[in-house]
Amino acid sequence: MIPQAWLNFYCVILMAILAVGIYRRRTGRTSNMLFFFLVIAHGFTLFFDGIYWCIDGRSGFWPMAVIFVLIYAFCLLMLTLYHYYLRAFWKEHYGIKSENWLNSFPIAVNIVFNILWISSFFTNLFFVMEKDGSYYYTRYHIFSQFGILLILFPDLLVLIKHRKKMGAKNCLLWIFLPTLAVVARLFDLIYNLPFVYPVISLCIVGIFTIVNVEMDRSVEKQLLSVRSDMSKVMISQIQPHFLYNVLNSISILCHKDPNRAAEVTDEFAQYLRWNINSVFSLEPVSITEEIKHTKKYLELEKERFGDILNVLWNIKDDSFYIPPLVLQPLVENAVRHGICQREEGGTVWIDIYSDETNHYVVITDSGIGFDTAKLADNSDKLHVGLAYAKEQIVGICGGEIEVESTLGKGTRIRISLPRENNTYFSLNQEK
Repeated sequence: MIPQAWLNFYCVILMAILAVGIYRRRTGRTSNMLFFFLVIAHGFTLFFDGIYWCIDGRSGFWPMAVIFVLIYAFCLLMLTLYHYYLRAFWKEHYGIKSENWLNSFPIAVNIVFNILWISSFFTNLFFVMEKDGSYYYTRYHIFSQFGILLILFPDLLVLIKHRKKMGAKNCLLWIFLPTLAVVARLFDLIYNLPFVYPVISLCIVGIFTIVNVEMDRSVEKQLLSVRSDMSKVMISQIQPHFLYNVLNSISILCHKDPNRAAEVTDEFAQYLRWNINSVFSLEPVSITEEIKHTKKYLELEKERFGDILNVLWNIKDDSFYIPPLVLQPLVENAVRHGICQREEGGTVWIDIYSDETNHYVVITDSGIGFDTAKLADNSDKLHVGLAYAKEQIVGICGGEIEVESTLGKGTRIRISLPRENNTYFSLNQEK
C-alpha cells in the first residue's frame, strides 16, 4: 500500500479514537452530538480518500467515479455539520441564536454542489474522467470549492456581527479550520498533494482540545461562582442569630463570671476567624480541623443551653479531607432546628467512620424533624446550610448526601466521600 493511503488510514484511526472520546464525554448538548457526527463524517472522507490513493491509476471508470462522488459528498457533509456545530455551540455558550434563513441554507448548498459534481461526469464541468479511470481537472474546477465557502458564509457574518462577544481569539479559531481546508485544497489542485484531509484531521483535533479546555474553564468558573455565592448566603443566614445569642451570653457572664466571659470571648473570636477564612478558602480541610471547629461551636452553644444539649462523638476515622464549613453548619442545623425546638432538649450523635470505598460523616439528632419534601423545591430557607453542604459534597467532591427525617422523632444526615484521591483533591478550580 502506498504511503499516501497509509497516512489517511492512520488518520481514520485517530478520528475513531476521537469519536469514542467524544461519545464517552457526551454531555447531552447539541453541539457535542454534532461534533461527534462531524468526526465520523471526516473519518469516512479520510477512508475513501485512502481508497482513492490505492486505486488511482489501477482501476476502471466506475470504481474511480464512485470514490470521487463519496469523497466530495462526505467533505461537504462534514462542513455542513461544522456549520451546525458552530451554531449550536455559539447558542449554548454565547447565547447567539441563528436567523431562520440560516437553518436550511447549508443543506441547499450541499445538495446543489453535489448535483453539480455528479453532473460533471456528463458535462465535464469540474473534471473529465476517462473510461480507464484516469482524469484531469478543468479550469472551472476551482468553482467546486465555492461550496465550502458558501456553506460557511453565514458563519462568517455571525463572527463579524458578534466578534466582541466571542473575542478575537475565538473568532480566529472558528475560521481556522475552513480557511486551512481551502488553502490545503488549492495546493492539492496544483501539486496533487496527499495531506489535505490529514491536515483537516489535525485541525479537528485542535478545535476539540481547545473547545473542551474552554468549556472546562467555564464550568470551573461557574462552580467557583456558585460556591462563593452559596458561602455568602450560608453565612448571612446562619450567623446573625448565633452572633446575637453568643454576645448575649457573654454579656450575662460579664456580671456573673468575668473570667469565664473572657474565655468565651476568646473562643468566639477563634470561631469567627475560622468561619471568615473558610468562606474565602478554596482548599479542603482535614476532618480533624472541621471537628475542632465544630466542637468550638458546640461549646459556645452549651454555654447558653447547658445540660439540655447533649453531644455524643464517635470518631473512628480522622484521616480524610472535607470541604470547609460543611460539618459545623449541619450540626448547627441539628441544634437550632432540631434539639432547641424541644423544651426538654435532646442529643446530637456525630459518627465519623470509613469503609473500603467511602468516608462517612453521619449527624443524627433527636429533635422535632422536618418535612424533607421542602428540600426539593428549596422552599425551606432554614436549611440553607444543608443546601450548601449538598452543593459542596455532590457538585464538587463527587460524594453523596442523604437526608432522613421524621416529624417528632428527629433527623439523620449521612455524608459519603469517595476514598479515591481524597487526600489531595482540591476545591481550587483555578489550579
